[in-house]
Amino acid sequence: MNGPRVGVAGAGIAGTLLAWRLKLADRSLRVELVDTPSAERGATGVSGGLVRGYEPDPLQLDLAASTLAELRVSRLLRAWSGYQETGSAYLRADPADPSAMEHLERLLPGSARACAPGEAPFVAARHTVVERHAGFISPRRFRDEVLADFVRIGGDFVHGTVDAVHAEPGAVVSWLVDGERRCYDRCVLAAGPWTPALLPGDEYRTKLIQYGVYDATGTLPAPFVDAVTGLYGRPGPGNGVLLGVPSDAYDVDPTNLRPVPALLRRTSDLATRVFPELGLAGPRHVVVAADCYTAPPGLRLRPTAGAGTNLFTFTGGSGGAAKTALAAARHAADRLLHQSPVPA
Repeated sequence: MNGPRVGVAGAGIAGTLLAWRLKLADRSLRVELVDTPSAERGATGVSGGLVRGYEPDPLQLDLAASTLAELRVSRLLRAWSGYQETGSAYLRADPADPSAMEHLERLLPGSARACAPGEAPFVAARHTVVERHAGFISPRRFRDEVLADFVRIGGDFVHGTVDAVHAEPGAVVSWLVDGERRCYDRCVLAAGPWTPALLPGDEYRTKLIQYGVYDATGTLPAPFVDAVTGLYGRPGPGNGVLLGVPSDAYDVDPTNLRPVPALLRRTSDLATRVFPELGLAGPRHVVVAADCYTAPPGLRLRPTAGAGTNLFTFTGGSGGAAKTALAAARHAADRLLHQSPVPA
């Protein structure tokens, strides 16, 4: 094969799906996916995997609903991802934008309805977008299955540590993998929390992710996000519930992560207040990881400063990329394949 060479650094769910999309679309491409050590400390290894269609931001709604629609029509993707359809609830202080609900109906017909306070189960004090066709996946399992197919169709998978990224406008892009210089026509950094170290000064930051799996005695709610308090959760293993809140811990070292007791207390307090009948006990175990944040947040292809059209990032989901990854990877692959301008 003598086609262009594309390098993707980072074999989490985002990087793996992007490399797979590229290779599926053009088998002549030489696509190399570089894994990184300690990948389980990134978001893919620990993500709760909530997938739903509704998002307040129109772009994120389009990506999330398109991802879910593709999952639901593909028996293969459902099996690879371990998709479980449980429904979901998005809790708001005010009613959802009618135009957002109309767009959601076009992408996922008959799935979503907007409920006033008191109309949705468990959440008497909130406006709620309730979705029938939503649930959760296993991002780790999905990544592993897509990675195996990527290799089956001729993609190159390399283990190693990426360092010393070098790019000049209009020139070949290169990086070191365990000390060996590797060159590409186009490169994408999908390295999650390791991205800021590879691109210092590009306004990418690491952000702590933390949640707990709690024992509960009451009826468990469907997967939910409470936009008022930040609380999110879904049913967990056994008679448990996965619960968490966004952290404000930035610039953390992804190789040296520790639980934040204040986040555990805040999670428990909010869950007791939002779901008083849940019967929450203490956390069974606590999960800590990190991901990459940038503004505006969301998983999408971004050009890097001063690198022309050859070096990009595909990150920025802050732990919530699983619900948009399929569609975001398709959009990113299309832009790379057709050399379309990529908005900053």
